[in-house]
Amino acid sequence: MINFEFDDSGFKKVKKKMKKAKEKINGRVDLLDLMTDNFINENTNYNSFDEMINESELDFSTEEQSAKSFESGQWNNYVQENTDFESWKEMIEIASREYMIKNIDL
Repeated sequence: MINFEFDDSGFKKVKKKMKKAKEKINGRVDLLDLMTDNFINENTNYNSFDEMINESELDFSTEEQSAKSFESGQWNNYVQENTDFESWKEMIEIASREYMIKNIDL
């Protein structure tokens, strides 16, 4: 029989940092914090998220209209044609992942 000890202190540190990060963002992150100029530059044909929105010809004049535009098939097609992503959902997921990596000091 082999006898060994398992050191889980590293896992405890990661869990503690994840808890702090969750508290920091409280489950909400502003869209503009995800769609940084750097992220947009690296993954789209634009220099900023504002530029991307303005070039889309969709209506982002109010919060309600913006929500409708982001949920539309037109926006999804626009993302496919003008970014490195297959969908708006994928773009949000990758941006969120990058945000978490930058904001959690692992």
